[in-house]
Amino acid sequence: MAEIRNMKTADINADEIRSIVGKLVAQGRAVVPPEKPKRGKYSGRTGEQNKLRVISCDQCGTKFMKNCSVHLRCSKECSRKANIESVRVWFVARGLRGKPLADYACDNCGAVFRKINAGHRFCGKECSKVGKKIRKAMKPTTKPTTSHGHTK
Repeated sequence: MAEIRNMKTADINADEIRSIVGKLVAQGRAVVPPEKPKRGKYSGRTGEQNKLRVISCDQCGTKFMKNCSVHLRCSKECSRKANIESVRVWFVARGLRGKPLADYACDNCGAVFRKINAGHRFCGKECSKVGKKIRKAMKPTTKPTTSHGHTK
């Protein structure tokens, strides 16, 4: 051991250090350090626990390991697709878009046309302009007054 004390650490390679530590442990002069805990996201879990975290993406069907309890999709792309789909379903359920609407008669000329959205009332721009003029003409021109003769 005297030779070990006189050596510089730069002169000893890793194999020699391992053999020296092995001799010291065998003599009872050193204790083997405990193993370092594994590092990483899934290091503290068993294989069975990790298997429970492997799910399939509800959008594309690929298998992936979720990082959080609320993850349902494998990527941001699948999340975007699912969000677009859920918005479309919401609008279709309310009759606002997504499905072809039935044929309707124009409020102005009576011509049959297919609605693109639920708010269409006229078959084209010309009928829309005429309808606007009619609505404008139907508005009251006098301002309502109070009992004292003042305008509201």
